[in-house]
Amino acid sequence: MVKKSGVYKIICKSKVYIGSSINIDFRLNEHKRLLKNNKHYNKLFQRAYNKYGLINFKFEVIEIVDDPNKNKLIEREQYYLNTLLFAQEFIKGEDNRFEVLGFNIRATADSNLGSKRSIEVNKKSLETRINNGKLKHTEESKKNMSLIQLKRVKKNCPFCNLLRAVNVYDRHIISCEKKFLKPKRKVSDETKKKLSQFNLGKKDSEETKKRKSESLSGRKILWSDKISDSLKGVKKSKETVEKMKKAGLSKPNKECPFCKKEVKIVANNYNKHIEFCKNVKERRV
Repeated sequence: MVKKSGVYKIICKSKVYIGSSINIDFRLNEHKRLLKNNKHYNKLFQRAYNKYGLINFKFEVIEIVDDPNKNKLIEREQYYLNTLLFAQEFIKGEDNRFEVLGFNIRATADSNLGSKRSIEVNKKSLETRINNGKLKHTEESKKNMSLIQLKRVKKNCPFCNLLRAVNVYDRHIISCEKKFLKPKRKVSDETKKKLSQFNLGKKDSEETKKRKSESLSGRKILWSDKISDSLKGVKKSKETVEKMKKAGLSKPNKECPFCKKEVKIVANNYNKHIEFCKNVKERRV
């Protein structure tokens, strides 16, 4: 979008507002936004909008000024204030048509472009805004800010070991509980044989391998878990069992105080099981 600098006018019924800007499209959109939010700095303009609505407003460009100098824009704006709204006669006190025909508050075209306020003026405006309560956040803005902060904070799920945002954490845990604490269906030996024969010689495609790697990328797999998975189904010889008995590793099973199931005491298995059951019980409470 190319910026258009020049003079514009806004017409409502028989009254006119004249202004100038470096970027006319931006300024007109700003007028519309302020009027819709009932926050326009020109009270006459705002009252007309509240009474007649946006349908009765016409936005037109009078003249495009290619010169980016602000003095040129002010000159052209003043020219149209004098010709259309009789501003000079109003300043001299000869005519009152400026107030009757126009929405403009000032009869002289002046721009705040390039002007910088001093530190003292900024401090005073801040103090007045604080005293008036304009800087206080509303309840809606506070809720929105809290939601943004909640999305940033993340918690670790005890079931799948994935990080999830706090606002989604409870829903995620409920879904994980259904998945992991669901009673497993018992499969007969015949169906096992059929499944093994059916899956013989099958290999995962590259797409499925990528999906599996992406799903397991956030999980923390312990070294002890890897060993236990690799040793599943492997039967120990009598000699190894005797050696483990002598070493004191083959301890008897212990009962969990929460779920009252017998758990094997191997490495850190018992403590992990207790922590897991404790977390589940606290959440259900």
